[in-house]
Amino acid sequence: MYALRDLNNHKVRAFLTILGIMVGIATMVELTMVGSSMEAKIEMELTELVGSAIIVRDPNGEPIPIYTAQVLSGIPGTTSVMPLVIDYCTINGRFGVILGVQADKVEEYATIIEGRNIKNDNEGVMDIDSGKRLGVSLGDEVEITSQTSPVAQRIKIVGFVEQGAMTRGFVAGGAPVCVVTIAKA
Repeated sequence: MYALRDLNNHKVRAFLTILGIMVGIATMVELTMVGSSMEAKIEMELTELVGSAIIVRDPNGEPIPIYTAQVLSGIPGTTSVMPLVIDYCTINGRFGVILGVQADKVEEYATIIEGRNIKNDNEGVMDIDSGKRLGVSLGDEVEITSQTSPVAQRIKIVGFVEQGAMTRGFVAGGAPVCVVTIAKA
C-alpha cells in the first residue's frame, strides 16, 4: 500500500527508474546477441580458412588447457591442430577482439602486408582497417583489457595483415582485432 502511494507521489522518479531498468535489460540482451553472432561468425570463418575444421571448445566457455592440442594431434587421421584463443576485449578503450595464436602460425591465418610477424609476447599485429580506425601506426603501443586479463596490457604493433579470413567477420562489424601470442591472450 505504501509502495503504491510512494510511486504515485514520485511519478517522474518511478518512470526514470523503470526506464533505466529497461535500458539495462535491453543492453544486456544486445551484448549477448552480439557475442553469440560473433562466435558463429568465428566458427564459419575458421571452417572457411582451414577447410573441414573441427572446433573444440568448452560448453561452459571456460578455457581449454593448451596441452589439449597435443592430445588431439595424437588422434589417428588428424592432419594438424592449431590452438586459437578468442576473447572479447577493449583495445585503446574500444570494444574489440583479441586472437591468440602461435607466433609461427600467424601467416597461416593472414598475409602480413606491412611490418613483420610477432616475435615475442609483447608484440601484436592488426588488420590494416583496425589500425586506421584506432589511429595506430607501426611501432605504436595499444592498451588491451580482456575478460581473462582485466589488468591492462601494452602490446606493440609490429605488423599489419590484410583483411582476410582471420579478421573479416570482426571488421565487417566494426570491431578492431589484435592478434597476439597464445600466452598473451
